[in-house]
Amino acid sequence: MRRCNFLIITLFWISGCSVNEETKIISGYLEGYGKDISNYRLICFVPADGCSSCIEPSLEYSETAGADFLLVLTSLYSKSIHNTVEAYHLDMDRILVDAGNKAVSLQLLLPTAPCFYFIEDGRVVKKADLSKTYDKTGILTEADRFLGKSGGE
Repeated sequence: MRRCNFLIITLFWISGCSVNEETKIISGYLEGYGKDISNYRLICFVPADGCSSCIEPSLEYSETAGADFLLVLTSLYSKSIHNTVEAYHLDMDRILVDAGNKAVSLQLLLPTAPCFYFIEDGRVVKKADLSKTYDKTGILTEADRFLGKSGGE
């Protein structure tokens, strides 16, 4: 019996350690909006108040990315979100709006540039923080490969 209890505790401990901190944070964040991380392969957090040259490629990409892509538009100012949605003709049914800027407070992105999270089996496998690169469009090629899209789909 002791051995069985030990095995059960060990399995719980191992399974708990297999989920990284980013996965836990994003999963909890999405649950607050009634979403499940397992439904997406790519999640892109975009600050509505970021400079247009930084956020524009990600916003445009979101329009053709498909159902397994989630765009999260975040800002403290609902007017910024509204203006961004209007300027880029975003479909409100295809995005998650974070009007409380909770994603920034959870450090899922910086308030200046988008951040992409690559998801496999409900776990974050890669993070691409565009605040740390000058190539704001290069990540989109990698996103296409990750989502299984061929060159111009």
